[in-house]
Amino acid sequence: MLRADDTVILESTVPPRTTSEVLAPVLERSGLCVGEFSLAYSPETVLPGNVLAELRENDRAIGGVDERSVASAVALYESFVGGDLRTTTDPTLAEFVKLLQNTYRDVNIALANEVTMIAHDYGLNAREAIGLANHHPRVNIHQPGPGVGGHCIPIDPLFLGHASDRLDLIERARATVAVLGVAYKGNVADARESPGLRLAETLQQRARAARAPGAEGMGGTDADPAIDVRLHDPYVTDSHLALVSLQEALSGADAAVIATDHDEYAALDPAEVAAQLDGETVIDAKGILDAAAWEAAGVTVVEL
Repeated sequence: MLRADDTVILESTVPPRTTSEVLAPVLERSGLCVGEFSLAYSPETVLPGNVLAELRENDRAIGGVDERSVASAVALYESFVGGDLRTTTDPTLAEFVKLLQNTYRDVNIALANEVTMIAHDYGLNAREAIGLANHHPRVNIHQPGPGVGGHCIPIDPLFLGHASDRLDLIERARATVAVLGVAYKGNVADARESPGLRLAETLQQRARAARAPGAEGMGGTDADPAIDVRLHDPYVTDSHLALVSLQEALSGADAAVIATDHDEYAALDPAEVAAQLDGETVIDAKGILDAAAWEAAGVTVVEL
């Protein structure tokens, strides 16, 4: 039960304004008003496997709803934190700071992965290039990899868009895959046991796994919620599959997978598809494309 002079501190990573607009009204159902109790936000910033050391040594950002709340939170953290305590009387600012920390890593990893692809075109070792670049005192490019995972980096940056429509670069840091064809064979509407559907479900399950409560941190799971899967099929009409139009599937996608040999896919115009994709790769799992024609349009066709 909340009592007068209690101190409540939220540490979970949350969208901006959660402390003041969500948590405060819930706590005030006790009959007490903010001011009669202290309320602050101070995000935890620990690395799994090194939690106790980082709780003691890391700096803390503390955002209280008023000076009294800041002082109460500082008194608590001073008892065990050796790092600096940086305070503000705006809890939304502290919430925003935590999201920026994870967003920095999210976008930096995306940059490292794009740099790797570019380096490959020049026949260069991307990791060696990044290592040399990082000798500059104001450069810290992360290492490339298969994407972002765990329960923080894939999800937290998207909280920045909770009350803003300016989430552009952050969303572009994520991979989008268009899966074309969820029918089990060409020119039919039957999606039972289809390879394309299994592919899409596998990608979506990985995304959901890391978002689920209790998902492990970085390196503890193969879940990769950085993948946004879009499904299209000109024949299948199953409402449970969240199918989109061909244009919606391809627009801005980083790659497309042709999973069913529908005539419509064989007849796709390479130039039109290239204009819609953000990426340059089409995986032709059914061998129905003229690879030379597609590559002439600037699209790399990977045949399986």
